[in-house]
Amino acid sequence: MRQRWNRRATIELVCWLLVAVIALFLVIGLVDFAIRPVDRGIRVLLSLVFVLGLAAVAVRLARWWQRRQWSDLSAAQHLQQAFPQLGDRLASALEFLRQEEDDPTAGSAPMRRAVVADATALLEMVSTKQVLDNPTHRRALTVVCSAGVVALAIAVLAPASTQTSLARLLAPWNNLEWPRQHNLEFSDPPTLLARGEAFEVALIDTSGHLPEEVAIEYRYHDDDRWRTEQTWMQQVGDAMVARRENVRRDFEFRAMGGDHHSMPWTKVEVVDPPSVTDLQVTVHPPAYSGLSPLPLGRGNRVLSGSQLELSAMATEPLATAELVGAFPEPLAISVAKSSDPKQPVDPKLSIPPEAWKVAVESGSQLLRPNLHLKSSRGLTGEVELPSLEVVMDNPPEVRWLSSAAELFVVPDAVVPVRLEASDNLALSEVHLELRAPGMAETGGMPATIELYNAGATPPIRPSLPPAGETLEQRSLTTELQVSAWQLEVGSVVELHGVASDYRPQSTRTNVAYRLTLITPAELQSRLAGDQAEILRLLEQALAEQRASQEQASRVASQLEPSRQTLDELLAARLSQQAVGRTLLEPEAGVVAAIQHLLEQLQINRQAQPELVQQLQGIVQTVVDLGQTTLPAAEQTLTTARKQLETQLGQSLSDASRQQLATTFGQLNQEQQSVIDTLESLIDRANAWSDAERFIRELLRLEQQQRDARQASLDAVRQNLQAATDRSIEPVAKAEYARLSNQQSELGRRFEKVVQSMRQMAEGQSVSDDFASRLSNALAAADGQCISAMLSAASQELFSEQVGRAAETQLSAADALRELIDRLRDHTPTDPAELAARLRQMQKQLAATKQQASSAQNDDEERKLADDLQNLSRELNRMTAEQASQSTQQASSTAGPRRGETPEQQKERMQQTRRKIEQAERELGQRIAELEGEQQQKILDQLAEVLDELIPSQQQALEQTVALQVFRESTGRFDDGATKRIAELSKRETDLADQLDQAMTDVKNKPIFQLALGGAADDMRQASTALADKQTGRPTQNLELAALTRMRHVLEILREPPPAPPEEEQDDSDGGGGGEGGGNQPQRPPLIELAEVKMLRWLQADLNGRTRMFEADVTDNVSDSQVKREAANRLSNEQNELARLVRELLERNNKAANRPVDL
Repeated sequence: MRQRWNRRATIELVCWLLVAVIALFLVIGLVDFAIRPVDRGIRVLLSLVFVLGLAAVAVRLARWWQRRQWSDLSAAQHLQQAFPQLGDRLASALEFLRQEEDDPTAGSAPMRRAVVADATALLEMVSTKQVLDNPTHRRALTVVCSAGVVALAIAVLAPASTQTSLARLLAPWNNLEWPRQHNLEFSDPPTLLARGEAFEVALIDTSGHLPEEVAIEYRYHDDDRWRTEQTWMQQVGDAMVARRENVRRDFEFRAMGGDHHSMPWTKVEVVDPPSVTDLQVTVHPPAYSGLSPLPLGRGNRVLSGSQLELSAMATEPLATAELVGAFPEPLAISVAKSSDPKQPVDPKLSIPPEAWKVAVESGSQLLRPNLHLKSSRGLTGEVELPSLEVVMDNPPEVRWLSSAAELFVVPDAVVPVRLEASDNLALSEVHLELRAPGMAETGGMPATIELYNAGATPPIRPSLPPAGETLEQRSLTTELQVSAWQLEVGSVVELHGVASDYRPQSTRTNVAYRLTLITPAELQSRLAGDQAEILRLLEQALAEQRASQEQASRVASQLEPSRQTLDELLAARLSQQAVGRTLLEPEAGVVAAIQHLLEQLQINRQAQPELVQQLQGIVQTVVDLGQTTLPAAEQTLTTARKQLETQLGQSLSDASRQQLATTFGQLNQEQQSVIDTLESLIDRANAWSDAERFIRELLRLEQQQRDARQASLDAVRQNLQAATDRSIEPVAKAEYARLSNQQSELGRRFEKVVQSMRQMAEGQSVSDDFASRLSNALAAADGQCISAMLSAASQELFSEQVGRAAETQLSAADALRELIDRLRDHTPTDPAELAARLRQMQKQLAATKQQASSAQNDDEERKLADDLQNLSRELNRMTAEQASQSTQQASSTAGPRRGETPEQQKERMQQTRRKIEQAERELGQRIAELEGEQQQKILDQLAEVLDELIPSQQQALEQTVALQVFRESTGRFDDGATKRIAELSKRETDLADQLDQAMTDVKNKPIFQLALGGAADDMRQASTALADKQTGRPTQNLELAALTRMRHVLEILREPPPAPPEEEQDDSDGGGGGEGGGNQPQRPPLIELAEVKMLRWLQADLNGRTRMFEADVTDNVSDSQVKREAANRLSNEQNELARLVRELLERNNKAANRPVDL
């Protein structure tokens, strides 16, 4: 029974051990299946758990098995417990049976046998099956069978998983994995990457659906260890993507997601990308720009139309190369490829200029070109080229600098036209376009006027200017002689400024400059309107200033801080600001109106210096107001308003009231100062307004008088033609009557004007200055008997004395002009005009000397004194101050004296005559001075012209020499040289014409004509030779001769005049006021001095050429005809010089004997 029990215990041990094996396998297999570890450490750990668990169960089961093992005694005791009737017999029998029979210590042997026999008998009577029947044995069998059934079911249902789990459990070091739901795989992963390039991969799941999250791991080898980074991949469609920018070193990567955790690492090698060395990009600007080729730098501005040239060396053999960013589509660059890898080709890249051209339609465009390179290994590289800004060559800009866009001018006006032209590179040409009705019929007005021409070759420029700047800007001015256009009154001329560059492209001014031709009478009407507008603006400013003062005074009288007073001060400040706008507004203020009027006067050649002086004085006064008093008044108003505003809602203290009173007192003084100044300006404006009214009427009378004289001359001409041509009718009596009535009407209108002038002069409302001018003008009218002349001309016309009437009409017109000048207080500035006026006064002075000799009574003496007084004022106005003082002294002695004896009267009149004679001498000296100034002016003008002509002639000579050198080197003239020769020929003709024009004032001086006229002839001969393409030595000699003549003449003109003798200087220092002042020796005129110097130089030049001729005759006796012609030329020139010397001597001899009054 014991053996059977122990056998069953062993079976039970095996069953539980099998159950433990199956249970541990299932549990660990499920854990392994659930977590599917890839890490071998985890797998080893799971296997270790299985082994340790199984060992623990086995140990425990072994201990249990040991406890369940029965010995004989244990079996006997279990039987005794199962069958109580056995008592202790069975155990005692077993104990007796172990003893020896003869063991003395065992007690009685029979008793022991008896006990054994009794136990055996009782044991046979019981059933041991009941004792062996144990429920734990059956439970172990049941559990092990159940576990076996489960394990078998799993093995049958999932044999692969069971096998995988068993294999992974028993051999954790192998690479066996569980079957996966997700099978992740990179799509064409890169293994070679360019340094700095972005790493990008895409991951797909070959099993179907991607897991929700996938991580990509990167690992780098740092300091002999691996460093791992992990990032999440992003799903894009059916793939997971990952990107890593700017990869700089080698790395490995793999992905994990879902149940796929065992992807092997993929290594990526990072190498330098393909690049270039010796990179050069050269910009070739368009030829018209004048820009030199230059290397491209970062941020360069490149002109549209430029061509770029690239050259570089690649760092490794390339498969492809492209230029991107310069064109809408990449530009493929040809790359040489080698068929033999062992013999690589030269990795050189180049883009020719014709392949890379940049252009923009307008404005500018920023380009960032790059080179995209792909090496033969498949690596890509990008080379950043310098960025460039492609800018459009903008057309030139041109604008008017003149203040007005429309002018009304008289037919003899000289219109200054000012415009400004600029270009970002260079201007090639600037001209004016003129259009007017009737231009084709008259043909007097050119279609264009050239202002600037730079030639056909653009200037060399180093680089483009910065944005918004220009390389060339010119302010050009010209004067338009309207009279040369032969247009009728009422014609409208439109001017446009046109600027061109070398592209070529042109720009016209946006606004046309319009000139409208009007009559002088219409001009005077417009000038009067402008003056009235100036007066109106001054009166408006005065009214605004008074309104501001009144508003400020109301506040000052109350001094109560309230909103009403603040509003009142604000209104006063606005009125004060309106004063400044009315006076100084750039477009519509008083200053702008005066400047427009001054421009009109200058353009239309209206010589009114007194009006100009008064207008300039008003401008200066108004500008001073705008800089001082007006800003001070505005500031004081602002201060007063702030002071009241701080006290708003409070009662004023005595200190605050005193402060406000001081501020308003200062304000009142400033505003009153402005009012006084404006009132003074208005009085002055009214004065010259009245004067201009008289002047306008007298100007109309003068013009109509001259027209009447022209009609008289036409009548004389018609009568003369009728005397020789019977087909022409003589002038009818009715026509004479009409002319006489017209002349009579002019006289009536003149009397009306004189009457108005007398009434105004006798009134009290005019200023002293204006009253003096009126009196002076009336004295001139009475002294020259203008009314009598007008009446006499009418009578002569009525009597058909047309020739005499024409002379009287001319004298009347000149007298009217003199009257206008006196009313204007006009002093001529031209020395010739001053000298002519003084010669007329010289005659008047001689007449007064005759009056002084014949005066018999007090009335005649008073008239003589008045005439001398008026003459003194006129002499002073005509800059003959010394003669004026002597005449004034004669006037003071000419008047009658009460109680004077006849001897005293005779002595007084002799003294008057001596003063008049002294005035004559001084007047003659002043006339001589003016003649000298006029001659100096003529010589200075001639010298200025020569200063301009000499460099041009020098340049023409140099160009002729250069053309001849070109011809000798090439054997012919090309098209460009031919064009330059034609231009040079035209230039020589123009220079000769300019020289002829400059000699206009000395055309009656044969020595000047010989010196400079010869130069002009030489230029024209050179022009003719150049027109025949003759650039050799003869043509050059002609140009050199002209240049030499002009240089010598200029040297003569630039020589300072000789200093006067010492006695003459002493006399001049003394004032020349003594009676002996008239005996001074006269200095020769400046022009005659210049003529003497020119004669000396001409003779020296002729002597030199004569010596050369004599030497030539001695050396070469051939060509006798040529020699005779040359000798004749020299002889003729010598005779001409001799004649000129004789004429000059005769003039000097006559001048030495002539009186002082020239």
